[in-house]
Formats: sequence, structure tokens, C-alpha cells
Amino acid sequence: MAVAEERRSEWSLFRLWNFAREPKAFELHPPLDAHVSLTATSFQASFH
Repeated sequence: MAVAEERRSEWSLFRLWNFAREPKAFELHPPLDAHVSLTATSFQASFH
């Protein structure tokens, strides 16, 4: 969040879903708290 605020012109949050079937996406620009409430719960990324 701090980086997003400090570098507003260089930062975006992308959300992608249904990638394999019917890809959809949206993009948010800072200030993020004007659009969403973010709570970190967990994340994992792996390559197959």
C-alpha cells in the first residue's frame, strides 16, 4: 500500500479470473482505499 501511494503513476492492481475459459480482468489505480478494502490473508504462486 505504501509503494502504491508513493508511486501512483507507476503502480496498478490487476485482478484476473476465468483465465482458461473466458478471461476477465479489471485494473485499479491508487488511491486503492478509495475503491476497495484490502486484507492480506494468504497467497501462493507456483508453476506447473
